Amino acid sequence: VRERYLDKVDLSLKSTNSLNRSTYTLQESTLAGLMTGKIEEAFFYKKVDDSGRFVELIRMMQNQVNSDNYNWQEMTEIVKTLIEKNSHLNLVKGYFKLYKAGFKKMEKDQAEYEFLFLVLLLEKFLDGDTELDLDENLSQIESPFFMLDCIRKSIDNDSHPLLRKNYLHEVKGPINSRIRTFTFTEEGIENLLGNEAAKLLRSPSSKNMYLPEKIAACDLFFEGPMANQVAEIESILKQDGFENWRKKIHQKTGKEPGLTMLFFGKPGTGKTELALQLAKNSNRPIIKTDMSEMKSMWFGESEKIVKQVFTRYKYLQKHTKKTPILFLNEADALIGKRLHTSNSLDQTTNAIQNILLDELENFSGILIATTNMKENFDSAFERRFLLKLEFQNPGPELRYTLLQNKFPEIPNDALLKLSQQFALSPAQLENIHRKLNMQELLNKKINASLLQQLFEEEQGAQSKLLGFLTR
Repeated sequence: VRERYLDKVDLSLKSTNSLNRSTYTLQESTLAGLMTGKIEEAFFYKKVDDSGRFVELIRMMQNQVNSDNYNWQEMTEIVKTLIEKNSHLNLVKGYFKLYKAGFKKMEKDQAEYEFLFLVLLLEKFLDGDTELDLDENLSQIESPFFMLDCIRKSIDNDSHPLLRKNYLHEVKGPINSRIRTFTFTEEGIENLLGNEAAKLLRSPSSKNMYLPEKIAACDLFFEGPMANQVAEIESILKQDGFENWRKKIHQKTGKEPGLTMLFFGKPGTGKTELALQLAKNSNRPIIKTDMSEMKSMWFGESEKIVKQVFTRYKYLQKHTKKTPILFLNEADALIGKRLHTSNSLDQTTNAIQNILLDELENFSGILIATTNMKENFDSAFERRFLLKLEFQNPGPELRYTLLQNKFPEIPNDALLKLSQQFALSPAQLENIHRKLNMQELLNKKINASLLQQLFEEEQGAQSKLLGFLTR
């Protein structure tokens, strides 16, 4: 019963004859374990190797409580057991260090609730929510009201250990805002996670985080000045290249420079893929943010999200050996010409743009922004990009090279003819390549004639327009 292989059944709604005896049910997982000879240890009795896995166990336990499988009293016992089993972890050690002087003054079970509160905040922070509403997060913990009220009062008067010992500090929001938000300090993260901080901050499960080893390799081909620019960027981003470049600039100007790049041009010409391949080839994590998704329907929320992107990046930059890449995809959604109207939507857009301008002005990392519409950019933004690369559809010679790379089974003379006849983008060529693979799975003969047909279909799809017929 203690280890949850058997669960007690609530008989209060059954006949009165049943109330004098205890009845239990056998867990399905226990029954399956008995049949196979492998009974899994209950998750809250597990000893784990790192704080990241420990946070997952706490989340599993919270889900069980929220599903009414356990009540709040049982939850505190589970938390005690988890702490005892995992006293070797930096997170547990950091918790005891933080609250050591205050344990004797705590109410019954308060230590367990404080621990849950801390883990919940850390989980949100590591997942990218760097600005934390403490009251909102506290309300997500299943607990009696008096306990929540006890913790909430210490937050309101700034006497809570997380605030008093500078593990959290307040983020200054709008003057008229009634909501206080906080973020973990570098000191707080180091004290709680120690040498695990870097690993957890760049976890693959983190929001929009792509580790270089998880990015699929892809051959990219460029021509003329563009090929030279890409080669220069690759050289700077290679091992120690970026740091050496920064030191040289710092010696000359006294400023901490950042490498900010703008990739602009037609859709499907390789802007996004180049950003990913630069990350892979330089062995750097890349944080991808789709700017078009940052316009929140809630007033004031978009500005908060934009700040979170840069705040999180700064933490990652300080806690990783190699400077990561911040990738702002579809940047024209927010970095356009500033508006001079008075409605609330335009004011919000202008507020976001001012935040971006400030962040770019003082940016010291590696940033890549992409856009299909450079002409819509405000001149103030253009000045903040050190390098600008224009992506165009490849010319006949480069198209021929691309076709040879993608369709090696087709004779060269047929590929040469196709490269001169169809001015398609790299994305369209990739689309044709996928279609050809599908045809091969259908046991169709792969030849120049079939490839010609697919090229004609792709060009036809490009030229068709959707609209309304008027009379």
